Amino acid sequence: LLSTTSVLLSMLLGMLVAVISSISPGKWISRTLDGINYVLDSVPTFWLGLILMLVFASWLKWLPTSGMYNVREMYTGWRYYLDVAEHMVLPLMTLVLIQAPGYYKIFRSAVEKTMAEDYITILGATGIRRGKLFTQFVLKNSILPIITVAGLNIAFSISGVTMTEIVFSWQGMGRLLMDA
Repeated sequence: LLSTTSVLLSMLLGMLVAVISSISPGKWISRTLDGINYVLDSVPTFWLGLILMLVFASWLKWLPTSGMYNVREMYTGWRYYLDVAEHMVLPLMTLVLIQAPGYYKIFRSAVEKTMAEDYITILGATGIRRGKLFTQFVLKNSILPIITVAGLNIAFSISGVTMTEIVFSWQGMGRLLMDA
C-alpha cells in the first residue's frame, strides 16, 4: 500500500514540478525548484520522517504520530479506511518527498533535451501554439525515461519503505522483509 502509492505520487509530483521548471528556465521559479530539489535529494529518509512527525503530529497535532490505524478504536467500514488513510499521510509524505527529486531531475533533462530537438523548432516555426506543442509533442516524447526509472525505483522504494515503516511504526512489506 505504502510503496506503490509513494512511487505513483512521487512520479506525478516530480513530473509536475519538472514541467513547471522547464516552462520557465533560468527564472526565479526554476532556480527555487532546483534548490528545493537538491535539498530534498540529500535528506535521509528517517530524518525527514522524524521532522515531519515533529511538526505535523507533535507541534500542530494535525496527524497521528505512528501506527497503521488507531488501536483504541474498533472502526469498521469507511471509517476504518479513513483512519488508515489518516495514518498513512506522514509516511507517504516522507517517501514522496524523498523519491520525487529523482523523477524531477530525469524528467526535466528529458524535457529540455526534447525541446532542443530540430523537429520541435520546426513545429514551433510552423505556428503551432506553444501549449499544444508542449503537451502534444514534448511531454509525450519525454515520458519514456520516467517509465524506465519507475520500474527501477520499485527496488529503492522497498528499502526506503523499510526505514519509513520503522520510524512511523507501520506494519508493512518493508518491515516484514527486514524481519525475514
